[in-house]
Amino acid sequence: LQAAVGEGDDPARHFADALAGGHGENDRRLLRALVEAAPEAAQWLARLGVRWDREADGRPRLRSGGGTSRPRLLACADYTGLEIMRVLAAELEAAGVGRLDYHPAVELLTAGGRVTGALLLELRTGRIRTVSARAVVLATGGAGRLHLGGAPTSNHYGATGDGLVLAYRAGCRLVHPESYQYHPTGVAHPHALAGALITEGVRAAGATLRNREGDRFVDEMLPRDVVAAAIWAEAAAGRAVPLPEGGSAVWLDCRGVEGLAERFPSVVQKLARAGVALASEPVLVAPTLHFQNGGVRVDPDGATDLPGLFACGEVAGGAHGTNRLMGNALLEVVALGRRAGAAAARAAKTAPPGPPALDHLAAWPGTGPPAPVLLPDPL
Repeated sequence: LQAAVGEGDDPARHFADALAGGHGENDRRLLRALVEAAPEAAQWLARLGVRWDREADGRPRLRSGGGTSRPRLLACADYTGLEIMRVLAAELEAAGVGRLDYHPAVELLTAGGRVTGALLLELRTGRIRTVSARAVVLATGGAGRLHLGGAPTSNHYGATGDGLVLAYRAGCRLVHPESYQYHPTGVAHPHALAGALITEGVRAAGATLRNREGDRFVDEMLPRDVVAAAIWAEAAAGRAVPLPEGGSAVWLDCRGVEGLAERFPSVVQKLARAGVALASEPVLVAPTLHFQNGGVRVDPDGATDLPGLFACGEVAGGAHGTNRLMGNALLEVVALGRRAGAAAARAAKTAPPGPPALDHLAAWPGTGPPAPVLLPDPL
């Protein structure tokens, strides 16, 4: 998670790095809100119990990432997301927050020009459930499981772009819906691990990318889209390693990384289970569909074009422009997610109750695409 908490760093530098990484296409309001909230967001997580890696004197251990001008990444070894989820899940359980598992949303409810709830599909029975609400927050993640371009993905099986479709059908605008990020170092072989990521942190620690001749061909700490493009260029020039399953890859050599197993335990263990000893042999990697750069258009409080509907996390677009830097996604989830949740709570206190209607479908003129992405098999 990126946060400007180190000596010689500040939110202005964080802003400049992310703006450059996003090719200047970032929504500056969102980006400013993101970087200014980062230090407090990291402290809030620590107060809840997230155990950031620390130096011997107790200061946060800060790592570098592609496109960052200062070491700025707070981490929990190489399972930062899991650690944040552990703490937040415990908070929700302690607060008694209700949860409906296996109930994906299939349509928003709208009446009188605002959102009034959602229709949920109960997967176990196939029945539709109606949930009324005075405010709704979309936090549905990305769309990697559409496998755009036939690429493998690091995303979970629920990342099918549902939030984009729900918001678009209800009349919300999208920003950069065509822009996706390919993480440069997804495992390409063994094929059983295709799509599993080898964190950018190993490159920051000294791992190198090499083509089939064993030559380095790129600065490994450039932004992700630049590194991924360099790998594709090697493949196009015939300098990548052919894979038995088709396609090609390059070598990621981690043998020079000091303390590899201690610093990146989950990556080392995952590959060891597949028969790859990462500390003593290189592994084949290739760009992997990882992140939806664009999404639903929102303001810094997560408000969309539809009153009462908010969005946060990967489904919300704008903060990252057309390329995201490492650590800014978890930051967005926490920093802007907190703002969206607070804004939705305020809206729910003042919004009038509405009927569970589908006004937006009646208003659809019947021309143009019904969704920004055509799903292969709708629910």
